[in-house]
Amino acid sequence: ANPHINLPTSPPDFLYHLGLTSTDNLPARFAAVRFVILGGRAARMARFAAELAESLHAKTVPATAAPPPTPVGKSDRFQIIAVGPHVLVGTHGIGMASCSVLLHELTKLLHYAGARPDTAFIRIGSSGGIATPPGSVVISSGVLNGLLQPFHEIAILGSRVLRPAHLSRTLAAALAAAAPPDVPTVSGLTLSAECFYEGQARLDGAICEFSPGDRRAFLEALRRKGVVNMEMEALQFAAFTTRLGIPAAVVCATFLNRMEGDQVDAPEEEIASWDERPGRVVAAYVVKALGGGEERTTG
Repeated sequence: ANPHINLPTSPPDFLYHLGLTSTDNLPARFAAVRFVILGGRAARMARFAAELAESLHAKTVPATAAPPPTPVGKSDRFQIIAVGPHVLVGTHGIGMASCSVLLHELTKLLHYAGARPDTAFIRIGSSGGIATPPGSVVISSGVLNGLLQPFHEIAILGSRVLRPAHLSRTLAAALAAAAPPDVPTVSGLTLSAECFYEGQARLDGAICEFSPGDRRAFLEALRRKGVVNMEMEALQFAAFTTRLGIPAAVVCATFLNRMEGDQVDAPEEEIASWDERPGRVVAAYVVKALGGGEERTTG
């Protein structure tokens, strides 16, 4: 999708935020990658990587210690961790701008490595539910922007560019089928906002120029449209992967029902339990796919 890179006359491409270059021996390290699993927080993703490594090892080489996940590149901005040869786990920070930086460089890394074109990208994270009980895991069927449209808008060279934002239905269905029985899953649309406060109809930010009635009417409109949660990265994530033909999915836990309030005030232990649920769903699917439980399909 970029005619200006990877030409015979191109200089080495320095993937600045990852601390790698296109002249490194990337094929030896990353050609076999089949899954890229991203989330916002470093602690969450490091824990997920360790747990996934244990699960994969137990499936393929039982009764022996699992090799630890391997850090990739530098980690002052993003953290990338290799879990065996087939999985990369990483952090994308908070918000669409941060997510965009990582996606560009990580996708170029896999391109230079000669990875499979159907390598799946999955985002896991947290969200606010729309008439969805706290602790549910939303496997997004689609993504909307703040105007309730399935497009990501970006300004390029002074012009507005709208890119469609879609997710893989096949991948979403496979994730739902792999979910552990004790994890409640929900399918529906996700609203991806530009910010945490005003863009998500919160009354508790430093600035608020709408009434509680306006807020309620907006959330009701979301519910009627089939929106079941809201967060801050899925729109850009879906538009980027759609543009490049990458099968992608978004799997997020809900920490509260936004129809009932704006504050995340559940007990810390309960939030920690909910926070692990998206990773449990994705790990179950990845272990099944890589362990021979089924042939992976992501169209």
